[in-house]
Amino acid sequence: MIDHVLTDPFAVQRLGHGGADPVFVIDFPTYSASPRLSEMLAGRLDDRPLYQVDPLRPMLDGPVFRSLDVLAGQYAARIAGLRGASDRPTVVGYCSAGGLALRVAGLLERVTPGGVKVVLVRPAGQDRAAAFATFHEYLIGLGAADPPVPDGSRSAEDLVAWMGAHLAQQLARLAARHRLATEDEAFGELLSRYRAWLAFVLACADARPPRLSAGVDVVSIEATAPGPVIPIDPPRGYRIVRFPLLDEDDILVPELADLLVDHITGTAGVPAADR
Repeated sequence: MIDHVLTDPFAVQRLGHGGADPVFVIDFPTYSASPRLSEMLAGRLDDRPLYQVDPLRPMLDGPVFRSLDVLAGQYAARIAGLRGASDRPTVVGYCSAGGLALRVAGLLERVTPGGVKVVLVRPAGQDRAAAFATFHEYLIGLGAADPPVPDGSRSAEDLVAWMGAHLAQQLARLAARHRLATEDEAFGELLSRYRAWLAFVLACADARPPRLSAGVDVVSIEATAPGPVIPIDPPRGYRIVRFPLLDEDDILVPELADLLVDHITGTAGVPAADR
């Protein structure tokens, strides 16, 4: 099995090697010194190969908008080529990537006789209002006094282009105030990052519920208070595990990684001495 080269916007990056069932973590860059959830799992999964999936990269390296179905199809194809014929892969979806993880698993299950496991970690539902609120926050943070209101009747592609244009204009004003060149690499990276996140949120907002068969086993690790439920077609329930540390702002802690490993390996609730 060969990893896809990182020039591919849908690249699946290997973080750990092994011969057991593989684990694919769909999460996001932290843009800080803190590790990503996928990076926290490295070295904890024994013989399971670990892969990192970045759903924002296709929005950075290609068209400014791709639907969730397109993202899922591309990632499922790559993951299918990375797992063995007898493997039972696990797909982990972190926060807003939960819907994408379920979609990928649904497609992967069609070519995986042993089924697919999905672990959601504090899943977050997204709608257009969330995208527009984030756009407003971005502009306010860049110094806009009276941000424009997006037209919710427009297509996601049009909205991403429209919001991107307004962000670029505000970045240019900010650069002019500080006598900086708008060609500065930092401004370009910030604009691309903002636009990619808005595009991903809109992709989640406009997506239909993922179709899952009985061959996809789902467990969701959530905070103590009930959170958003990601709809599934046909409607079905899934197991929920309440984890108090997810009530905090900083949830990327070692205890979360340990709990996630337990659910990936099937040792959750089993005393350490009996594993």
